[in-house]
Amino acid sequence: PNVSTGVGSGNAPFTPGDRHRVPMILPIWRLLLLFALTAAPGVLPAQDSTAARVQPTPMLEGLSLGGTVDRYLVGGVAYTAISFRGVTFKPACWTPEFAFGLLPEEGDHNRAALTTDLGTAYGIGLPGSLLLLKAGSTGIFDLSEGGTLVGGYGGVGVVAPLGGRVGLRLEATRRWYLVAGAQPPVWVLSLGLTSIPLRR
Repeated sequence: PNVSTGVGSGNAPFTPGDRHRVPMILPIWRLLLLFALTAAPGVLPAQDSTAARVQPTPMLEGLSLGGTVDRYLVGGVAYTAISFRGVTFKPACWTPEFAFGLLPEEGDHNRAALTTDLGTAYGIGLPGSLLLLKAGSTGIFDLSEGGTLVGGYGGVGVVAPLGGRVGLRLEATRRWYLVAGAQPPVWVLSLGLTSIPLRR
C-alpha cells in the first residue's frame, strides 16, 4: 500500500501535518513529568522553613529586678531577711548581679543588720526557664553595734516565668565569713518574684 496516500490500506490519508503533530506528543508528556518531579520536592522545604520563622522561641535576656524573702540557716538557728535583687540574664555568659537586704530584729538578739551581695552569675538556658550558677562577695553590717562580717558565697538559682513579665526566682547559696575560729555552716534559701525580660 501507498503510505503517503493511504491507497489500499483502508486508513485515512497520512498528511504532512500529521507527520509533525504525532512526534510532538511524547516530548510534551516528558516535559510535564520532568516538571512535576523537580518542582514537588522544592515546595515542602519552603513550607517548613516558613513555619519555623513564624514561631520564634523567646529567650530570657536583659536586666531583671525583684525581691526575695531570704532564710538564713546558721547551724540550728534560722533568721529571715528581705532583699532587693538584680541580675542580668544572658545564656552562656557571666553577668553581674547584686542584692541589698534588711535582717530585722530576731528573738533575743534585739538588733537589725543590712545584708549585701555583689557577684556574678552564669546563665544556662533550660526549656522555659534559666539556671543561674552564682558566686561573689557578701557582707552583714550590724546596725546596732556596728559590727561587720564579710566573706564570699556560691550557689545556684532558677528563674521561671509565671505569666507576662513576672517570674519566680528560687536560690540556694552557701556563705563563708571571715571570722576567727570555727564557724557553723551558713546557708541562705531565697524565694521571691522578679521581672522577666524577653528577647525574640
